[in-house]
Amino acid sequence: MGLAPEHSFPKGFDDCVTATKHVLNNGISYGVNPNKIAVGGDSAGGNLAAAVTIKFRDERIEPRIKAQLLIYPSLQVCSHSLPMTKQRLADSADEFLFFYGLLGMWLSLNKHQQEMMESGKYITPELAEKCKRLVDVDLIPANLVQKGYVRDDHVATPIDDDVISMSKLIEDPRVSPLLVEDLSELPPAYVFTVHWDYIRDHGIIYAKRLEKAGNTVVWHPETDTFHGVLNTCHTEPVFKTCPKLIGNITEFLKKPFAE
Repeated sequence: MGLAPEHSFPKGFDDCVTATKHVLNNGISYGVNPNKIAVGGDSAGGNLAAAVTIKFRDERIEPRIKAQLLIYPSLQVCSHSLPMTKQRLADSADEFLFFYGLLGMWLSLNKHQQEMMESGKYITPELAEKCKRLVDVDLIPANLVQKGYVRDDHVATPIDDDVISMSKLIEDPRVSPLLVEDLSELPPAYVFTVHWDYIRDHGIIYAKRLEKAGNTVVWHPETDTFHGVLNTCHTEPVFKTCPKLIGNITEFLKKPFAE
């Protein structure tokens, strides 16, 4: 797959679309039932899986994707003021700068846009309103929101061409699946989140919105593991979360694949 910064957005997404279509259309030649295909990924891969699933729904591509696996997914960049994000920022700004540095490379932001991103003032008033409505903090269970929490998304001033172009980019469903208005008629979703994670709330809000839209959703929160744990599940020592995570995914897939 084309990776940033050599292959900037939307190259990675386009590669995922091409690969998924190829398997759906040619699965039999690989010994794969094209009617039993799931897509999934972790972190930025979760973003790609969610975005591909939405695109395939919109285009009514057949065979239909049977399930989606979203492992601590990154699903929006219109706000870095969600409850866990604010907690993590209070501890260290380094994680924030690292995350948005990678994001800047992926989206090929220019220097001014990158500076706006890091300041938190990079969206139009219209996008700020949409972000507040769809990236809905009220969907996060109350026990996961710190006492005294106040959301404080910042609107850019002035609204120049860079702000307008970046807001348009951020609103793109391939970048921010959480900003898609209609999340109905999507395949069953398994959403795994870890507690002390900068982007924990993305997965929680998405799981709740998918459920509200009438989809089958299994949300699996873990409190005692870390972002990236899936990448360790094939190595020694094995973290205790790994067999539980793999077992839950396997159990989740049994129902849609049995249909």
